[in-house]
Amino acid sequence: MSEIAVRATPELRYRYAAGRYASVFLHGLREGRILASRCHRCARTLVPPRIACTGCFGSMDEIVTLPPVIENGDLLLPTGPGWGADVNEEFVRAHPPRR
Repeated sequence: MSEIAVRATPELRYRYAAGRYASVFLHGLREGRILASRCHRCARTLVPPRIACTGCFGSMDEIVTLPPVIENGDLLLPTGPGWGADVNEEFVRAHPPRR
């Protein structure tokens, strides 16, 4: 049996639905805003917005705008809880920002 090779350029048409919260976040970025969701139960704030709190699994119905804090050209991360991700301090120390 011999092999048959077919050369073609496929045309792939698709749409991606980011979902309600991701769409809100992406539209905010386009407007230059950082949007987050805030938990009504534990007051945790998550970026990007999520539908459920990762801390207490409460509903995150409130969308808030977070002001970016920039110092000497660097975006500063908050030191308190609530961004939805813990900072890996060992990694940050190993990869300091370039000046």
